[in-house]
Amino acid sequence: MQLSISIMCRLRHQGEYERILSRKAVLFVIICSTGFIMVITAIVVPVLIWHINNVPISYTTNTIGMTTANTTASILK
Repeated sequence: MQLSISIMCRLRHQGEYERILSRKAVLFVIICSTGFIMVITAIVVPVLIWHINNVPISYTTNTIGMTTANTTASILK
């Protein structure tokens, strides 16, 4: 009887642990994919603007900084 109770407790704890682990994994994947999309957008969009308008590179780097700052601020809201 005692053995079965300990097994039940262990299984319950294992289930909770797996649930917490899966939540963390999902959160990690979401954060990584969001960061990846942010980086790609921050690089691609200013380069496209620069190629279309043929503006100086300092403007492009400034745009990259502003895009990153804006996306970070919108995520932190």
